[in-house]
Amino acid sequence: MCAAAEFLGHLFSLRLVAREEQQRLAASLASRRVLDQLVTAAQREGVSLAGQLTTAALNLTHLIGCSGAVIAVDGEYRTVGEVPPRRIARAVFDTLGSQAEILACDAVPTELPQFAEYRAVACGMLAFRLSRDEGVAWFRPETVRTVDWGGDPENLSDLVDRLERRGLGRAGLTPPAVRRPSPAG
Repeated sequence: MCAAAEFLGHLFSLRLVAREEQQRLAASLASRRVLDQLVTAAQREGVSLAGQLTTAALNLTHLIGCSGAVIAVDGEYRTVGEVPPRRIARAVFDTLGSQAEILACDAVPTELPQFAEYRAVACGMLAFRLSRDEGVAWFRPETVRTVDWGGDPENLSDLVDRLERRGLGRAGLTPPAVRRPSPAG
């Protein structure tokens, strides 16, 4: 019976990994199609690059699935979707991106508490610089999640006994570590 349960556990684990890979591939292909369409549209005459990437039905937000984007290029500053005020977007970009050309931060308010009031718009950021005054930034709002544990994590004595009888010990009780963003650069 234990061997059958272990086999089923491995089987479901492999299926889960395969499903995640399929989803990752589908998202990558969708982003590639959007990028190809954006490049084609950007080559049209008569519309600025910043204008084309922010005002068209297909714009920068569709490239990575975010709530807003900022582009500063050729002296133009344009936004699409929900973004922080210009001075805040610039300050976040300058503060976090002072070292790197590509910047990714999934906890802007944690990294920079002075911008905590903008977490509803700019909790996550992906950006790159073209030059000192040119670049692109994508923003995502804070996503609040509730994790339901299988019981009260403060009162684990009876659960510990059951797990130890099964040979799992306290390892089965350790909640996942809180992930902290890595320093940029």
